[in-house]
Amino acid sequence: MKKKLVSLTMAVAVTAASLLVGCGSSETAESVESATVSESTEAANSTETVQAEVDEEAETTDITIYGVNDPQISAALSSGEAMIATTNNYEPILWVDNGAEIKVVAPLCNMAGTQAAALAPGVEITSAKDLENLTIGLQAGSPVTICFKNMCAELGVDYDSLHFVNLQPADQFSAMESGDIQVISAWEPWITQTIHAGGTFLLSGTEANFPEKQGEVDWFDLYNSLAVNDQFLAENPVTIEKVLNALAKATDYINNNREEAVAALAVQFNLEEDVLNDIMNRNSYNMEVDDTFISSTQYLEQYLYDEGFTSNKIETADYIDFTVLKERLPERYTATTY
Repeated sequence: MKKKLVSLTMAVAVTAASLLVGCGSSETAESVESATVSESTEAANSTETVQAEVDEEAETTDITIYGVNDPQISAALSSGEAMIATTNNYEPILWVDNGAEIKVVAPLCNMAGTQAAALAPGVEITSAKDLENLTIGLQAGSPVTICFKNMCAELGVDYDSLHFVNLQPADQFSAMESGDIQVISAWEPWITQTIHAGGTFLLSGTEANFPEKQGEVDWFDLYNSLAVNDQFLAENPVTIEKVLNALAKATDYINNNREEAVAALAVQFNLEEDVLNDIMNRNSYNMEVDDTFISSTQYLEQYLYDEGFTSNKIETADYIDFTVLKERLPERYTATTY
């Protein structure tokens, strides 16, 4: 019996890829991870590698894992040039609507806490309605839009009165420094860098910081996920099982060894450790498919159709297949609604 090994460093980096990603971006992710799942007949130290065993022979498989913001990702997955990619549970709905043949096979973490907004340094508000008098940076199509809409509905703010300027996160940061915008709305590392520059956290999908509303909220859930080419998934379920096992081990490592994970990933993402630690604390690293995941992805299906982002009403089964996860990691599947 041969054993396949996947580098834990690679797996942790892939699991943590949600640190720096959002939706609708033309910016390329920090890096493209290229990993080889290689055969070995020797046991490996579990602190260095993730080990999965099967009773059958398996050929060496090279897997390229693309970062979520790569503009080529949908075409690469659909054509088979890429077999596996990290993404979210927002983009695959758009890809399938455009004809891509892919499936999400597992969530990696809930990154709603890093889809956020922050006030520029020196800007203060006395209530959420003060936002109606500020200029807000927001990239068109960003999921942070959903956070704002749900915040407005709950706190009595007129969403149509908000003044948004369409800017990518890096341009928002520059515009904030020049005083052209007073609110930055993006993902990481821009939100945490704004806070470390003297700004004030304002909102995310899971947290509010308004004078009249502070603490946990349920304004939006967005999951970093693993997507697989349909044909590759059908022909290589054992390989997918091994990748999921590796990512599950990486998830546990991140949660149980946060200091060590931050130290390793700070180098990978070229960030200061204190900045990276703050970012990671806003994510919830959990591969569990629960009712919250199902409700969030079904909410996105309807939202994208209602807003005209998809021409067809995409159903959950069109882009999600948890067969391998349920068979190989059944403890990670607790959903009762799907």
